[in-house]
Amino acid sequence: TVGPVLTRVFLPPENGCTVTLIDTRGGDETMKNSHSEMGCPFGHVDSIVLVFDASRVETFHRLNNLWLPLIEHFFGGDVPVVVAGNKVDAAEDKSEPHGAGPTPGQIVSLLKNFKFVRQLIKCSAKELFNV
Repeated sequence: TVGPVLTRVFLPPENGCTVTLIDTRGGDETMKNSHSEMGCPFGHVDSIVLVFDASRVETFHRLNNLWLPLIEHFFGGDVPVVVAGNKVDAAEDKSEPHGAGPTPGQIVSLLKNFKFVRQLIKCSAKELFNV
């Protein structure tokens, strides 16, 4: 059984930039509570990219209710964040059975509430769009 946080993946430095990937498998409430008890789970960071499933609005809500408040708590809005909506191919394909993604109003609200979110991009790993 895989726990709530998967192992960190460190990519080799390229042009003096080291990248660390952390896959949280959705980030449940126990993760939020454990981070509050143990301190900052991220260490030193220069920027953060959060990825959500653009075809499932609940993953977008998790940004609002868990990840962005957690980042704000630990970094005080001083670390720039990029939010990436992945699987836009599934969100835009009306023949595929899937849930709805966030509305434009929900996106605007997120950007207003979390000023440190500098950019919101759409991407598709399947279609190699914006990856």
